[in-house]
Amino acid sequence: MDNLVYYVCKGRKACDGDCDWAGYQWSGAFCARYRRKRRLGALMPKVDPALLDFARYPFHHVITTRFADIDPNRHINNVALVAAFEDARYRFDVSQKFRETMGDYRVMIAANHIDYVGEAHYPDPLDLHVGTLDVGRTSWQLACLATQNGRACAFARATLVATHGGTPTPLPDAFRDALGSARLRP
Repeated sequence: MDNLVYYVCKGRKACDGDCDWAGYQWSGAFCARYRRKRRLGALMPKVDPALLDFARYPFHHVITTRFADIDPNRHINNVALVAAFEDARYRFDVSQKFRETMGDYRVMIAANHIDYVGEAHYPDPLDLHVGTLDVGRTSWQLACLATQNGRACAFARATLVATHGGTPTPLPDAFRDALGSARLRP
């Protein structure tokens, strides 16, 4: 199971043992009730609570919210949060000396998954926290956490790929080292 999410079965993290499949939840086999809920979309993945701890993130940036960011429900709109994550990722890259270490490589976002875990409101600023989750040969994953007044509002996991000439290219060692030093703290 993906280490970034866990699935909730009857309100608990692990199977409660009231079915024939008790004890198999973490080995890949799931009870019929769990499989049925998952197939019907009634079982939503939850963000690992450890990823909502902003103290684990090595990079921090504050963004001022704007009146234009609110939606009819008077929350910060999800599109504004996507833009805030984009800005935080770029500032993180600058702090890692991306331009100096990557040269003429280009970066493409291969995946960007966002979980909205709380409400954000205007006019309070958003605190954005960024850290490296994983570094591969040609790609890396960043965790981004948006908090407001000490509460988690949204979590994003972005997978970025280094390209050169339109094809994935191995990351330069200097950039790989920079990403490694910016991993989430335990």
